[in-house]
Amino acid sequence: MLRNRRFLRLWSAHATNTLGDEVYALAVPLIALQIGGTAPVIALLTACALLPHVVFGFVGGVYADRADRFRILRISYIASFAILLVALAVFASSGRDVRLATLAATALALAAVAAFSTASVDSLIPSCVDANQLARANSSTEAVRTVATVAGPAVAGLLVAKTSPHAAIALNALSFLFAFSILRGLTASRPAAASQPAAAAAASNSTSKDKSSVLSDLREGLLYLRRHRPLFVGVILSTVANLVFGAYEAILIFHVSRDVGLSAAGIGLLFAAAGGVSVVTAAVLSWKAPSRDFARVMTASIALQGVGAAVTATSGLFTVVLGQMLVSATTVSYTVYWRSFRQSVCDPALLGRVSGACRSIAYAGAFIGALLSSLLLDLVDDVALLLLYSGLTVAVIGVVGHLLLIDRPGPRGKRGAPVGDSGIQSEETPTA
Repeated sequence: MLRNRRFLRLWSAHATNTLGDEVYALAVPLIALQIGGTAPVIALLTACALLPHVVFGFVGGVYADRADRFRILRISYIASFAILLVALAVFASSGRDVRLATLAATALALAAVAAFSTASVDSLIPSCVDANQLARANSSTEAVRTVATVAGPAVAGLLVAKTSPHAAIALNALSFLFAFSILRGLTASRPAAASQPAAAAAASNSTSKDKSSVLSDLREGLLYLRRHRPLFVGVILSTVANLVFGAYEAILIFHVSRDVGLSAAGIGLLFAAAGGVSVVTAAVLSWKAPSRDFARVMTASIALQGVGAAVTATSGLFTVVLGQMLVSATTVSYTVYWRSFRQSVCDPALLGRVSGACRSIAYAGAFIGALLSSLLLDLVDDVALLLLYSGLTVAVIGVVGHLLLIDRPGPRGKRGAPVGDSGIQSEETPTA
């Protein structure tokens, strides 16, 4: 892939944007604290960064299928740059309450725009690399995210503490501008029309006569996702796992603090070690990721995530650390192979809509899980038991997913080839 200049430019723009975005996202609660924000305000800011993905992920996917995806990326990056310039201007000339409101509005606006850019990146990768390089390409993008997640807290803390809130905002603004400049001149042709079976199936269930409308395109994508069995199973697995893991982190922090006896610094080191494992996993996969068996690796990763979560329910520090490291490593593996799996089996003309829908539904699961965690921590005293049950639930989800996606009986009673074995599934293969 090092000789693939088209992919390298896409990856470089995405990497620059991701690094700036992760630092800024982690700087936001620190900025809020510095200017007098309370815990509920910080929780609201977190919700502002999540909710637009749930709503606009669908729409972002529609536009990724309707237009030049590189152009959508450039528009998204320059729009985000403009949003942050406005935020900088407000911060330079306003008081505490207006600054807090600006942080919330900026989080909403950036997340809404990100729904368009992420769907476009996801849809562009298969057009920039060969099918046997999908896993490595997705691993490369995931490696950037994991590095940013690990390094982000330190950079964000230094920027906010040693300089000013303006520095974190300006850094992110410059990352968007640089990403925009990297992509100048690149174009992507509009994906070919959806395959006849998919289009016919969608048309037969559509009540809209205007097939060029956004609503009609959205409906077509959702119907395709529902009728395409492997993709439908994949998004269900992803959403249920996210529902569990949306509650997992808060429960884990409470468990290691109360039951294991870790201090705040110790908890930070625990997550730093797990983050290091994520970086190593993503780096190894980007170097030599298997290009086959996407479904097998994806479902095995979910099952092992559950095993890791269940192990963290113990009271021994060593086992908790090992469990969290396993969760981190398999989360990266799952993310890479779920993305590669849907890219390999989805009709290219519908990939933007399918990716956007998958992301929106998964974010909804994580958001509901986060809300459930606060309720569960109030109702259940034995948090170790919660962790154990959560882990076992995810492990079962992985096993069920394997049974549903691998070695399914063919239409004539024969065992079918494992979905994702070759990385590509023909559109002629029955999927519904």
